[in-house]
Amino acid sequence: MKNKWVLRIDDRLSTASPYGINLGLQESESDKSIHLIGPCETLDDFQKEIAHLILELNELSQQAKQKLESFARQPGAQPAVDAAQIWKELEACGTDHEMFALFNSYEPVQRQEVAEYVFTHVNMFKGRGPVFSEHYDAASHLLD
Repeated sequence: MKNKWVLRIDDRLSTASPYGINLGLQESESDKSIHLIGPCETLDDFQKEIAHLILELNELSQQAKQKLESFARQPGAQPAVDAAQIWKELEACGTDHEMFALFNSYEPVQRQEVAEYVFTHVNMFKGRGPVFSEHYDAASHLLD
């Protein structure tokens, strides 16, 4: 986070309270700041404001979670590809045919990313690397 929390306690000569408690957020690169809480005349009021801010942030976090989950449920949504993990699963297949079927079951974008991983990180002289290389069709991104 490139911002920092700023607590400021000001002397207040014109009110009944001897001070005002403020909380802000300051951008470290430009020194611009935004006022978040205050001025609060008592520590109790300040703590209540912080508790309220925490509740609002938790609600925003829940909203973000719900929206991301809804995006993931939409047709055509694809989970993030971990090409290395998929390659481990492909290598663990009992036969070449099983490996081909599993690889071909992924979406084209995922297959392309796995292929890129295989061609840049996998030994092509042993194991399943040479089999993959021999049967991979770059145009369709399928193993045949």
